[in-house]
Order: sequence, then C-alpha cells, then structure tokens
Amino acid sequence: MGKVYKLNSEKSLAHQVLKYAGWHEGRKVDIEKIEKYYKENNYSLNECTKKFLQEFYGIEENWFFKYIGKNGEVRIGGNDFSFSIPYDLPFDEKDYEYEINQIPKEVRDKVIPIVETGWHIGGTLWIDDIGNFYHTLYYRNDSMEKYNSIFDYLEYNFRHYLGNEIYVTFKNQRDLENSK
Repeated sequence: MGKVYKLNSEKSLAHQVLKYAGWHEGRKVDIEKIEKYYKENNYSLNECTKKFLQEFYGIEENWFFKYIGKNGEVRIGGNDFSFSIPYDLPFDEKDYEYEINQIPKEVRDKVIPIVETGWHIGGTLWIDDIGNFYHTLYYRNDSMEKYNSIFDYLEYNFRHYLGNEIYVTFKNQRDLENSK
C-alpha cells in the first residue's frame, strides 16, 4: 500500500504535492539520457529546459487525489494527474501541428515539449527559452494557457481541489479509499 499524504489547503498545494512526489528545492539529477533522447528526436535543449529537467525528472508521475468538500462530499479521482517526463517523442506529425498551432507564433520555434500531462484529458506542457510554460490540450485548439512557472501551472490546476480536506497518493487510487 502506498503512502497517503494529507495536504494543508492553507499552503501552496503545488509545493506540497511536488515535495511528496520527490522534488525538493535545489534538486539536480543527471539528465544525460534525457538530453540524448531529445537530441535523437531533433530537439536541442536550452538552459531553461535543462534546469527544469534536472529539477523535476524522476519524481512520481501519477498523482491521485481525494478531497472532502465543505459539505462532507467525498470525491476520489482516477488518474487525476500525470507528470510524465520526458515527453513521449516523436510526435505524430498531425498531433504536433495541432498542438504547436495553439502556441503564439512568436515562440513556436523556441518551445520544447517537456511533460505529458493528464487531467482527465491529455495535454502537453511546453517550455520556452526564457522559462515560460505553455499548456496545450489534445482536443481543443483554443485552450492554450501560458504560465510563468511550473508552480503557477500546478496551482491553477489544483484550484479544483479546494475543500476541507485534500489527500494525495502516487501509487494506486485505492490507497485513498481508506484514508481519513
């Protein structure tokens, strides 16, 4: 059975979940294999991308949430979020065109797909050469969102989990069923 963590809704949910997933400030892992992988798929990693990957590569990928609302309603999601690094390359050409066209023209040649996300619907998190993040969705070409940091992106998405009690686990959704 995987460990279940109770989150403090008064603090940054992004920081808490990332820490429980294995991240910490100053984390720096070897990304030599990732750099080779991207190079083999025709991407040259800029410094912002390298820094991101060194900090976040290898943390838990699948995040399952349980939240208890203010009226006592309990909601346990499926695979609520996937933080899969590196991105599964190469892109299908049609999918690539669909997603890249969601990103502003002035940065299209500067972005690199870094995280395959899932929040009940799949998407791609891209990073540009100055550290901005762009989230595109597989199914809508009008929903690209820009974020200044990975924390901004996660906090924006975690807004759905506000409630009296919030729990997260990383191994199996069933671990949440008995948490109190």
